Amino acid sequence: VLSGIYRRFKEKLDAKGIPSGILVQATIGHGWELPEIFPFTRYRNLTDGNETYTVCPSDESFKSFLRDEFRTLAGTHPSCIMVDDDFRLMHRAGHGCACDNHLAMMKERTGRKWTREELLEAVTAGGRLAPVTEAYISTQLEPLFACAKAMRAGIDDVDKTIPGIFCACGNSVEGASEIAKILAGHTGYALDDRPLPGSVKDFH
Repeated sequence: VLSGIYRRFKEKLDAKGIPSGILVQATIGHGWELPEIFPFTRYRNLTDGNETYTVCPSDESFKSFLRDEFRTLAGTHPSCIMVDDDFRLMHRAGHGCACDNHLAMMKERTGRKWTREELLEAVTAGGRLAPVTEAYISTQLEPLFACAKAMRAGIDDVDKTIPGIFCACGNSVEGASEIAKILAGHTGYALDDRPLPGSVKDFH
């Protein structure tokens, strides 16, 4: 539905020689309450175990969904496609996802089973460079990178020349450089950094 609306606007802008792109306002979600819950694994706060209105990017079916959606977006032939700053896991109130998928990933990396409470205690006490903390950070970043690759693949299915851009808050740059490079694909590096609370700066 929204692609059809965009096409109509794009036609008028194209006629005036004005390029236009698409901002994907939410991929995994900003956490706002939704009228309907999605059919994917939900983000579970490391801090308190509550599930939020955010998708956990470790869900394999979600990666397929993203590829299909970005293929549809690319089919409208925008000048660029930008992924908004909801695409992050640790810089949230929950300080990362502790869903069953993520706990299983921690078991694979550390050789032991973790409860959410044990993991929170270890990460909090261990410091940034402790092995458990490093393993935890890797489990948070790698699913984001995999989903970014799925988005880029969807674009490439249609047109490899469409730039993908990543919008990252200035105080939340977890994996931002890597994500931006993946989304850019063959078009070159593109990262938009938005210093809070306002303007967007563009780095290429």
